[in-house]
Amino acid sequence: MACGPLDNIPFSHQFSDLITTAGLPSVADLTHLSQSGCEAVINLYPNDAPHALSDEARLVSDLGMAYTHIPVPWSQPELHHLEQFFATLTALRGRRLFIHCAANKRVSLFLALWRMADQGWSRSRAEAELHQRWQPNEVWQQFFDRHALRLTD
Repeated sequence: MACGPLDNIPFSHQFSDLITTAGLPSVADLTHLSQSGCEAVINLYPNDAPHALSDEARLVSDLGMAYTHIPVPWSQPELHHLEQFFATLTALRGRRLFIHCAANKRVSLFLALWRMADQGWSRSRAEAELHQRWQPNEVWQQFFDRHALRLTD
């Protein structure tokens, strides 16, 4: 079972039975996640970006959840960010996860590529799911195209 309903967090989405995604959570949202049994938080939003929670790592840890921060710059996502994300998902497999960024865009794209790499989804299926969340801009579409091609070779 996932981390519970997240009606207060913008752009929330139930990705799977164990993974919930969203935009930026508040301190109250993190508390709710902890109380609903969430086991780990993965944050793709840079700490120096607007509206980032100051000291999110400590807040999450104090609430008893594991925390992984992979700061992905909006204008320059790189392969090492995606590789760290994949490694983190592999390490946390089977646990109840909350994954967020600013507006669930970075997360949605990374998870679409994860579906291809880990679950054998076709590019068209993964991209269709991604487009339910958002239509990537040029930077992010190029990132997706480059890594989707790499995953299907």
